[in-house]
Amino acid sequence: MATPKKQKSARPAPATVVDYSHEDEATTRERIDGQLRQAGWEVSSKELTFASGARAQRGLNRAIAEWPTSSGPADYVLFVGLTPLGIAEAKRHIKDVAGRLPQACRYSRGFAAQGNESCPGGPWDKHKIPFVFATNGRPFLRQLQEKSGIWFQDLRLSTNHPRPLNGWYTPDGLMNLFKADHVAAAATLLDTPIDIAALHGYQVEAVEKVEEAIAAGNRTALVAMATGTGKTRVAIALLFRLIKHGRFRRALFLVDRETLGDQAGNRFKELRLENLRTFAEIYDIKELDDIRPDPNTRLHLATVQGMVRRLLSPSPGQPPIPVDQYDLIVVDECHAATYSTGSSATRSCCSKTNRITFQSTAACLTTSMPLRLA
Repeated sequence: MATPKKQKSARPAPATVVDYSHEDEATTRERIDGQLRQAGWEVSSKELTFASGARAQRGLNRAIAEWPTSSGPADYVLFVGLTPLGIAEAKRHIKDVAGRLPQACRYSRGFAAQGNESCPGGPWDKHKIPFVFATNGRPFLRQLQEKSGIWFQDLRLSTNHPRPLNGWYTPDGLMNLFKADHVAAAATLLDTPIDIAALHGYQVEAVEKVEEAIAAGNRTALVAMATGTGKTRVAIALLFRLIKHGRFRRALFLVDRETLGDQAGNRFKELRLENLRTFAEIYDIKELDDIRPDPNTRLHLATVQGMVRRLLSPSPGQPPIPVDQYDLIVVDECHAATYSTGSSATRSCCSKTNRITFQSTAACLTTSMPLRLA
């Protein structure tokens, strides 16, 4: 009798333990320079400094070091062209990160233009720069989250709380975030009736409840529906409305098997949403075999295992997945795989992004995952 083939595990190799206790701030800044450079910023904390004459320039994305403010020099100011969008506070590895965001906020309040910089708008409660960051250059670890990663806060609303990221925003990603008006988008969603003929009444109610949760500021939601009641149909209708009204720019649709991904892809090509057009006819979709989305892609289908490979073992020449590549993750019937030991990389990715999980009620009753109900 033939022995069945053992399925390959996506479990990553054990992480290498690095001792940062003797590292000085200059070494930390060099590491942070490299992280910013990898995300697409022109940066050098030794050479690209305010004192050396570095200034914002049209068409360049610069992280200029030691920018003067009324509260002292900011470690980095992030300029997209002439527009200052972010201020970053950089500290040594042995120091906590979360507690340094207030210092970056003070720099935001004390920022002053020194030449031809463009005002980004505001002020927002006296803050002149909308986004603040704090980091010690250490990779994000859930067990030490206040001492690792990149802590971030959007200062435009008092209800935006600090949260850790596992990477830097790219210049385009930060500008997209700045241009997005999530408050107006949420209000439009709530004010616009759900007019999709293919939905039943209970499916309309499910879409409404998730939209209400998002408008209330929730970053995670769980949709539990009985098997056969149209979870994928609800997900497609919800994604269509969230993207159409500008609440999210691009979604990652995660499944745990290729067959489910193919089925979901077909449903996005079949369900009529608006003017008898399907999601795939209205928006660009990338499917399971596509490694990366294009700038105009609005939905990317992927398996959990495929995302683990892309995060941990990218193909030669493929840059790392930036933190802003997706601003919404929809998990379709695979949250157990997403939160398994072998998928720690995907779990980390999901924990930093808005997430909606669809699950059958039977599975929901027998599993205990750290998800908040919508």
